[in-house]
Amino acid sequence: MKKRIRSIAACAAAAGIVLAALSAGWGAAAEAKAASAPAAGAKYGPDARKETAAAFPFGIAEAADGGLMIADQYHKAIWLEKEGKTLRYAGASGLEGLYGEPAGGYADGRLSSMEMKSPWDIIPYRDGYAVSDSENHVVRYLTPEGAKTLAGAGQEGFLDQMANHALFSMPSGLAADPEGNLYIADTGNDAIRVMTPNGQVSTCARGLSGPTGLVYYGGALYAADTGNHRIVKIQDGEVTVLAGNGAAGYLNGSYSEASFQTPVQLAAAPDGTLYVSDTGNGVVRKLDPGTDGGVVTTLGGQDSSMVSPAGLLVKDESLYICDSFMRKIYILPR
Repeated sequence: MKKRIRSIAACAAAAGIVLAALSAGWGAAAEAKAASAPAAGAKYGPDARKETAAAFPFGIAEAADGGLMIADQYHKAIWLEKEGKTLRYAGASGLEGLYGEPAGGYADGRLSSMEMKSPWDIIPYRDGYAVSDSENHVVRYLTPEGAKTLAGAGQEGFLDQMANHALFSMPSGLAADPEGNLYIADTGNDAIRVMTPNGQVSTCARGLSGPTGLVYYGGALYAADTGNHRIVKIQDGEVTVLAGNGAAGYLNGSYSEASFQTPVQLAAAPDGTLYVSDTGNGVVRKLDPGTDGGVVTTLGGQDSSMVSPAGLLVKDESLYICDSFMRKIYILPR
């Protein structure tokens, strides 16, 4: 399972742009669903799909000026989209691999020349943005002044230490709390790590299975325990199951009876509602805490043209959803 989960961050070749299988058979299921999806321009709910410059949109965050910051794993870049215009915010261009595909690397410095291998998630952090660069095993920090490595030493491992001496394995989801602590899903190590504002990295949860998406809300951290097909809550050092029966599947209902298949990303609304990219099922799930002790439903229904929902962003009364396979961003009413 660890080998399959580690492939989350890798892009396939340009033909197809399919996220490497999160679990056995998922890629084939995604391709089958894509083949039967409505043609470009079709509707999903009341809103049309949004075109994006990102060829493999995976992470999404709101920019300081109200635009969108999009992590693109194919172009190894961060895009800023606002008012119909697109700017390559970070990530060197012009680097090519053996077959002409964009090639990543590892270099800090100016935003226009810094290099990444697999930007997975992006969140506002301090005076800029934190970006998990999974295949480089680090977390980057982007500001208008440039890019630097925020956590990690650029090599795979597991070590609690100060920021650039700590070691990670395929870091993915990110979240921050009001005190400035940065939470990092250390996917390859089956753990959740936390870095304090002074740079000390420690481990706040272990024993998960390839955790990915994170969100902090109401004094607790929520994580997609991807390999265990469930959502967990981490608070005061204790890990509890919030939703999911632990078996891969598709079932709505109470938190305890609902089932997911390789959930990948999370987002929280101001009222405490959680949204989950149920990537293996090709849908987004809604966790309503105020209904009979918690109920899981499917946002917009299961019949949709989405194939591989990933990054999520709650913005006003809408939910923005990155679909890495369809190369689109869906905008749905919450």
